[in-house]
Amino acid sequence: GFPALHAAIRCLLCLLGIVAILLTVFRRRHFQRRVSTSITFNLEQYDISERHGFLPAKPLHRLPARFEAWEAIIDSLPLLNRSDGLADCVRSMPAIEIDGSMTPNELRRAYVVLGMMVHSYVNGPSVPWEQLEGGKARKSSAASAPCRTPDGVAIVPSPLAVPWHTVCTRLGLPCVLTACGVDMWNWTVKQPSAAQGSNGKVSSRTTPLLTHMRSKAEKVSRSKSGGESERGRGNGWSVDFEVSDLLSLGPPDRLLTSLTCISTMTGTASEVAFHMMPCAMHAAAAPIWPELLALPDVLLSASSAAGVPGLEQAALEAAVQCCSTMLAQLTTLFNTFYTLFQRVFDGVDIDMFYNVYRPLLGGFWPDGLFLEGVAAAGRSGSGGEMKGPGSIHKGKGPSAGQSTMVVLFDCILGVPHKDGSDAAAFQREMAQYMPEPHRRLVLDYQKRVGKSGSVRDFIAQAAAQAHAGAAGAGSGGGSGLGSVSSLEVPYNDCVKALSRFRSWHLHVASKYLGGKTKYGTGTSTFHDLLQETIAHTNASKVPLTCTGPGGGIGAVNPHATRPRGQLGKVAADVQTGT
Repeated sequence: GFPALHAAIRCLLCLLGIVAILLTVFRRRHFQRRVSTSITFNLEQYDISERHGFLPAKPLHRLPARFEAWEAIIDSLPLLNRSDGLADCVRSMPAIEIDGSMTPNELRRAYVVLGMMVHSYVNGPSVPWEQLEGGKARKSSAASAPCRTPDGVAIVPSPLAVPWHTVCTRLGLPCVLTACGVDMWNWTVKQPSAAQGSNGKVSSRTTPLLTHMRSKAEKVSRSKSGGESERGRGNGWSVDFEVSDLLSLGPPDRLLTSLTCISTMTGTASEVAFHMMPCAMHAAAAPIWPELLALPDVLLSASSAAGVPGLEQAALEAAVQCCSTMLAQLTTLFNTFYTLFQRVFDGVDIDMFYNVYRPLLGGFWPDGLFLEGVAAAGRSGSGGEMKGPGSIHKGKGPSAGQSTMVVLFDCILGVPHKDGSDAAAFQREMAQYMPEPHRRLVLDYQKRVGKSGSVRDFIAQAAAQAHAGAAGAGSGGGSGLGSVSSLEVPYNDCVKALSRFRSWHLHVASKYLGGKTKYGTGTSTFHDLLQETIAHTNASKVPLTCTGPGGGIGAVNPHATRPRGQLGKVAADVQTGT
């Protein structure tokens, strides 16, 4: 009777309790697996590699044989620039068609080759080349200057203009050299004879890097049965050397003494150092992208699990762990950037950069270029105004602001570049100078962070909730929120490292440009822009909530949290060009 029924009910309740426990464990483990699998972010759709980040693993040293006329000019470009011989070479160039068979690596190489020719052809005649030789001032011959339209716009002949425009269009870039081309697509490893000691002289000392390179080259050579190897600039044996090989050899600052440019416009060490500095930074950042790009998914999962028994704590712990790891990695990376950047004065001569190389890098703004034989295309941000048998295309020169990784760092950390600020407008504009896949990544990432919130949002919102819980209950914050407060100091340390790097950038720019011009190579007013960016970076620090009386929750700024929809608005602004 009744005792048996009572026992059956007790057994049923116990069984239901066990099922509930098992279900909670299952859901918790399922969530943890879901978080771990979310780390496998699809990088390839944005032309990023898990091994080498934004850098191409093996930049092409030379285009196929049918483009030999271009490569022959690039081989002698520094000499042609100094001797006023480039104009004749460009005007006698054969017309070479760009077809659909070109690989991405070939398009990138063509972009560098043609871009260097365009900048040298248009800007080279105004460069005081005699400063490289220590000679007297000379005046360029009229024949070396580009022809101009009645409005004074430089005309690029069709054998150079047409393929240049086609390549830029394929890559989603304006018709001007950009940071991705000169900093990321033009690197190689120095050959042994180019190894230099601290005095700048050639040294016969064999470094671990060169030993590793020789060993790898020998293995590659033995694996080829008489096949013709890819040509390079006298160091073709290093073509198969990848970014991941460099990172395995030791401290990232070794990259600066290991990297060099495949091609140059001046043939100077200053040009090489100027571009290999950001290249080394990209190489150092390569390992961080899989986790950093997946972090918004982890934060969004934590937000979605809020209030779900058995999942909320697991989600919070997973998010805190991922954020903690990422902040530590970013802090180390920003400190590495700072260390690399400190060596700029050793490699880039101030007078040579400002007087010789900077004029070459200058873009075509606001007058633009007249590309002979190119119909107006109407690509946003690239001009395309029709003027007779060709069209005018405008573009600003290479700038550090065109770096995709810097925008992504600001986005995930929550550095607030407010609408209407010069920094926000500059970032939106510079997105047009990124390769199409990278520009698309910025837009997509900003939308995802707009939904998930940044790391700063995650910390500030947890602090606000803990403060509200303490005020209402007279005790500590809600379950698990205390662990989020452990991110406050690492976050501020990370922001501090980023601010120090940016402050050094301002110092360097002031040394190279101060008193001479207020504009950077991207035509920005560099001093005001960098000052504003530094101020925004410092303003993103979060208040410490664990320093109140008795170690409890301290004063929390209720306005510390930035609305999550703001980043989404910024992304929409970039996409619409507003």
